[in-house]
Amino acid sequence: MNLIRIAVTGMHRGANPQPGSSIVSAIRRRWPQAFIVGLVYDAYESGIYVGDGPDACHTMPYPTAGLPTYLARLKEVKALAPFDLLIPTLDAEIALLAGASEKLAALGIQVMLPDEKTLDRCSKSKLPALADTCGIKVPATAVARDVCEALKHAEVIGYPVFIKGRFYDATRVSNPVALASAGASILADWGAPLIVQEPLLGNEFNVMGIGDGRGGSLGQCAVRKMILSDKGKGNGSVIVRDPRLEEITKRVMAET
Repeated sequence: MNLIRIAVTGMHRGANPQPGSSIVSAIRRRWPQAFIVGLVYDAYESGIYVGDGPDACHTMPYPTAGLPTYLARLKEVKALAPFDLLIPTLDAEIALLAGASEKLAALGIQVMLPDEKTLDRCSKSKLPALADTCGIKVPATAVARDVCEALKHAEVIGYPVFIKGRFYDATRVSNPVALASAGASILADWGAPLIVQEPLLGNEFNVMGIGDGRGGSLGQCAVRKMILSDKGKGNGSVIVRDPRLEEITKRVMAET
């Protein structure tokens, strides 16, 4: 049997863990002999040092360096530690590589990614429009190009609100001063737009689903967040089976 060779990104663990380490553990459970390459942005990403971590590790340029630079580095890494499959786990990477499947295939790298149009429909800033099409309720959400516009949206929605970045960061703020500070920080780190969103109380769930590319579902898994970090990230969850979540996920997949 041919050895499975997979490259995985997002190896940081800790207070705000990335998905890569869990994916590596899952691969190890199913294919113990798999050869796994960890792709990192920092040699201190803790997921590369655990006992069941990747077999080889290589640093990558940040996605902001652009697609040609990113692909050139993937080609170099593949020559040093051959792999056939790539699992990008971070939003900024997926945004960079969406639509690049043919270029990756030319390098001998397979991926399962949405195209740019589909990814754009699922972005945070387009969430209300997608939810309306699917018949799903979402919190009041507004998109702002700068802090001044975000302040206007927050006044309409009413404090407190969440101020979010395009890919990362979400801060709950209770007044205009806090919003201006958090918004400026997010813009400096990730650029526009800013998303202003109404906070809701209740249990939090995440659903991971894999589509077949034709609007159907190949499978999904839902979890309920049980332990939250100070930033609201899930540090501990339990798997749940809820027909309502399954139906919502299928509706979203059918529309994207």
